Amino acid sequence: AENYCELQSTSDQRGGKLITLLGQNVNSWREGDRDFADLLENLCSIKGDFWINFLSSNPMDFSDKLINVIGDRPEIMKWVNLAVQSGSDRILKLMNRKYTVDDFKEIALKLRERVPNFRLTTDIIVGFPGETDRDFNKSLMLVKDMELEMVYVGKYSPRPGTLSAKSLKDNIPLEVKEGREEMLKKAVNEIRRKKHKSLIGAQMKVLVTSPSHAVSYYNHDIKFQKPVDKGKVGKFVKDEIIDSTVSGLKSVILS
Repeated sequence: AENYCELQSTSDQRGGKLITLLGQNVNSWREGDRDFADLLENLCSIKGDFWINFLSSNPMDFSDKLINVIGDRPEIMKWVNLAVQSGSDRILKLMNRKYTVDDFKEIALKLRERVPNFRLTTDIIVGFPGETDRDFNKSLMLVKDMELEMVYVGKYSPRPGTLSAKSLKDNIPLEVKEGREEMLKKAVNEIRRKKHKSLIGAQMKVLVTSPSHAVSYYNHDIKFQKPVDKGKVGKFVKDEIIDSTVSGLKSVILS
C-alpha cells in the first residue's frame, strides 16, 4: 500500500510519464487476495497521462486475467519480455521450470490476438548442461516461428548453490555456447530488420527520453532525425517513422 501511494505521484503534478515494475518474476506478485493483474488495474486508475511496463516475467504465472488487463488498458505498453529460457521441454524440465514451450506459445498467441502488433521479447540460456544440437535448434525455431524481436542470451555457467550446479556437469564447450549465441542473434536481427522496415511511414505516439531519442508504445528505440528541444524531454509527441535499422527506428516529430 505504501509503494502504491508513492506511485500515485506519477500524476502530471510530478511530471512522471513511465512506471516500470521490476521483479525476478514480476507477474508472480501477490498480496492477500490481490494478484499482479489487480496491481496493474490499480496503477492504471492513477490520474495522469503515463505508460506502464514491467519485467521480467515467465510463463508460469501469466494468467488469462493478466492478458486481458494488458490488452484492455491503454496505459500498459504493448510489449512484454516473456522469459522462455529454452525451446526444448526436455531442457526446461532439467532447469526445473514449471511450464512448457506450448505454454509460452499459448500466451504469446493470446497476447497477439488481443493486440495484433504486440511486441514480444524473451530470455534464452544456451549451453545448459546436456543441451544437444537438437535441443538448441528447438530454441532457434521458436524464435523464428514466434518472430521474437529481441533475445537476451545467457551462456550457461554454474552458480554455486543452485540445483544444476550440484547435480549437473557443465559439459558444453564455450565455443559451442558462443556459436549458439551467434546463431540466435543472427535470427533475431533478421526478424528485427523485417519488422522495423515494415514500420516506415507509420505515425505513432512516442515518449521523448532525450533530445535525440524516444521510446514507442511498443518499446521500440526511436532516434530523431534532428535533435529536439530539451523542453520536449519527458513528454509525449507524435512522430513519423522515416527509416529503420536492425537496432531501431528513425523518425521526425509531427507535433
